[in-house]
Amino acid sequence: MPQVGPLSEGDFLAAIEELREYYLGFTWESQLWASYGARRSPYRVLVLFGLSPRTKDQLLVRTCRRFFDEFPCLGSLAAGWPEHAEAVRAIVRKGQVPFIDSTAHAIRKRGEEVLKDAEGLMGILGVGQKVVECVMGYGWGREALPLDGNAARVIGRSFGTRVR
Repeated sequence: MPQVGPLSEGDFLAAIEELREYYLGFTWESQLWASYGARRSPYRVLVLFGLSPRTKDQLLVRTCRRFFDEFPCLGSLAAGWPEHAEAVRAIVRKGQVPFIDSTAHAIRKRGEEVLKDAEGLMGILGVGQKVVECVMGYGWGREALPLDGNAARVIGRSFGTRVR
């Protein structure tokens, strides 16, 4: 039986190339971005992924629809905050309110700029590296690798490395 242990950098890169072969013809996010990127909204990506932890897809879809009906764009959330807090509480779960509150404050302070800056995004309560990567990749079309905790653990165990 072959010994299993951490992979070298060369082995890791070879594994990535092997994955590329398996996914030949698969539409990558960068290709989708080239076609549809102008219609993407970093604000909507932030809210979607910010509300998604520990939320079943069916509930997340309903919540996001209601949220974006009430606050369709960046300015609509930030304008008049915290007067909108009651409307937010009627839409999102109690534990999600601090994320929305922190997002509104960050937007009021820095506007759209906060959505372009990883450090600024990390200053929003509840935003971690995965959400930052999602906003950068899905919202702005930049190269990104959003990994949830489970994927990071698998990579760490497989390759003997620590993934952020």
